[in-house]
Amino acid sequence: MLKIILTIVAAVSVALMDCNPSLYLFDQLSPSAGDHYKGKTVWITGASSGIGAELAVQLSMAGASLIISARREGELKKIKELCPKSADVKLIVLDVTDSADVLSATVDEALKHFGGRGLDILMLNAGRSQRQPALDSGMEVTRDLMKLNFESYVELAMLVIKKDRWVEKEQGHIVVTSSLAGKLPVALSSSYAASKWALHGYFNSLRSELDWLRVDLICPGPIATPIASKAHSTEAAKAILASETMESKMPVDRFVRLMLAGVRGPRAVFYETWISPQPELTFTALGQYLPTFTTALANVMGPKRIEAFNSGKNIFKSSSWMTSGAEKAK
Repeated sequence: MLKIILTIVAAVSVALMDCNPSLYLFDQLSPSAGDHYKGKTVWITGASSGIGAELAVQLSMAGASLIISARREGELKKIKELCPKSADVKLIVLDVTDSADVLSATVDEALKHFGGRGLDILMLNAGRSQRQPALDSGMEVTRDLMKLNFESYVELAMLVIKKDRWVEKEQGHIVVTSSLAGKLPVALSSSYAASKWALHGYFNSLRSELDWLRVDLICPGPIATPIASKAHSTEAAKAILASETMESKMPVDRFVRLMLAGVRGPRAVFYETWISPQPELTFTALGQYLPTFTTALANVMGPKRIEAFNSGKNIFKSSSWMTSGAEKAK
C-alpha cells in the first residue's frame, strides 16, 4: 500500500512538470550555467539538426570549445554560422556507422584539434527513429537501428576513453542521448526501443565498472525535431511523417536547456534524466514504479496508437489515440 501511495505521489508530481522533479527544481534554483561550460572541450555527434544542433548553439554561447560531427558538411556549416563568431567550433564530417579504421582516425583528428588538452565531454547524439509495426519491419531495420543507435555509441566511446587516456587521468564524462522508449514499451517503435534499452544496459554497466567515469543517460520524449521525417516507416506513412505537426512536442531549445542543466548538475542525482511533455512523462514515472500496471496499459493503448497512425493522425496528440474507433485513412 505504501508503495502505491508513493507511486501516486510521484506520478502527480511529475504530471505538473516537463522533466524529473529533481531536474525541474535544479533548473529553477540554478537557471544559469554561469561559467560551468566555459573552456570545456565538447564533442557532439549528430550535430547537423535537432537536439545536436541546438546543443552546439547553446554550448558555444556558454563558452565551450566544440567539435560538431555529422554526415552532412553543408548542414554543419549552417549550424556553425548560428554560433558566436568568437566560438571555437571545428567541423568533422563523420558517419558514425563507418568502419573501425575510419572512426579511429576521426578520433585522432578530433583529439589533435584540442592540442593535447583532451575532451571534457563526449556527447553521443546521432540516431534514427522508427514508425512502423514490428511485423512490417524486416531484420534490416533492426540491424540498422542497432548499428546506429547503439553500436556506434559504444565504439566511439571506447575509442575516446582509450585514445584520450581517460583511464590514466581517471576522469571523463559521456552524455548519451537515449529516449523514454528505453524505459517503456512503445508501439510502432520495437526495434528503436530495443536500441535504446541496449544503451541503458551497456552504459549503466560501464558506469558501474569505472567509478571515476561520469555517464549521463538523457531520455527525451516527443521533442520538436525533424527525426520523424527520417524514421524507418512504411511507404504509405512517409508523407504523414514529413508533415507531422509539432504542437504536441516539446520545443527543442527548452529540452536542451534542461539537458544541459542535468549535465552540469550533481552526478549522483542526474545519471538518468527524463525530459518530455505530457502524458509521456507521467507514463514513464508509472512504468518505473508500477511496471505491471504500465504493461497492462500499453497492451490496451498500443493497438489504438497503431490504429491512429494508420488513420493519418498525430500519434503524439493524446486525443488521437486515447479514444477508440479512430477513422481509417481512405
